Amino acid sequence: MTALERDALAWILGIPDSSDFVEEYLGTNWYHGKSENTERFADLLSIANLDELLGRFGVRHPSIKLVRSGSAVPTA
Repeated sequence: MTALERDALAWILGIPDSSDFVEEYLGTNWYHGKSENTERFADLLSIANLDELLGRFGVRHPSIKLVRSGSAVPTA
């Protein structure tokens, strides 16, 4: 069983266990989580999967906007 399957909330937040988060933060306080692992979510949506989804459903600009580091990437 993977960490995602064991405790999905902990995996998303990058913490070992979500029980403390649920007790202390959920619905009551702000939580700012930061991870040094910039590739942590890479397996969730690959370039190939994204290309297939966009092609299958015909999503085009302006319905979707590509953003890099907080700034919109110009359309081609």
